[in-house]
Formats: sequence, C-alpha cells, structure tokens
Amino acid sequence: MSLLKFVKEVSVKLGPQHPRSKTARAFWTTFASPRAREENPKCKLELQLVPGNAPPSIFVAFTNGVEMHVPSDYSLTQIIDDVRQVQHSIDWAAITKEIDATVDDDLGVMLPTPAAYGTQQPTAAAAKGAAAAKKDDKKPAADKKKK
Repeated sequence: MSLLKFVKEVSVKLGPQHPRSKTARAFWTTFASPRAREENPKCKLELQLVPGNAPPSIFVAFTNGVEMHVPSDYSLTQIIDDVRQVQHSIDWAAITKEIDATVDDDLGVMLPTPAAYGTQQPTAAAAKGAAAAKKDDKKPAADKKKK
C-alpha cells in the first residue's frame, strides 16, 4: 500500500538543530519522495523550517477526516505504522461497505453483483430453493422430525 494512499495532507515543522529533528527529516524524505508524490499527486505536502531549537511537529490528515498529530519522540517506524493502521481502517471500511451492499437481508446470503459477473442474475430456481429453505426453518421442531 502506498504511503500516501488515503492521505490528504502532510505538514512537517522542524527546527534543524533540535535533537529529534532527524526523525522528522526522515519522515519528510520518505513521504515527499517522487514515488510517493506520483502515487498521490493530490496530497498537499508542506515543510516548514522553524529557526532555532524548536521541537519537530508532524501532522497527517486523511481522506476520512482523521487527523494525526505525531508525538515528537516517535521513531520513523512508529509513524509509518500509525499511518498504515489508519489507512487499513479506511480500506477495511470501504470493503465492508461494499460487502454490505451485496447482502440480501431477506435471504441472508450474498448475491453476486451484476458488475462482478456481467449481467447474470440469480435464477428463479435458486430463489425458490432459498425461499423453501427459509420456509422450512420456520416450521415447528415436531414437523421437521416427521419428514
């Protein structure tokens, strides 16, 4: 997964002389690389150098509205892990939304979407079989034993 997938904005502020600026610079180098920019050209990237010994500040905004203010003592690995965790939650939300759209509540089964299988629709025989199974589930337990 791209580092900038689902990322709307990245802002880095750092004082070059601060001891923790190394991580912020590494973060900037990774996220502002040509490859990352190529993967998400709409992402707004901002680097601000602050004079003196100011601690670094890293801000990441995602397309779902989540905003992440990274603590200055995080390592590059921790920052990337946190970004990926938010990306996976956004990705997972999109997947479950797609799945929910294909579930038929009446039958309780997943039906193929027309887009996934051309224009193929469930057959009448399959619908009758599902209705019969549903009707059979509603019969009292005594009636089921007689069969």
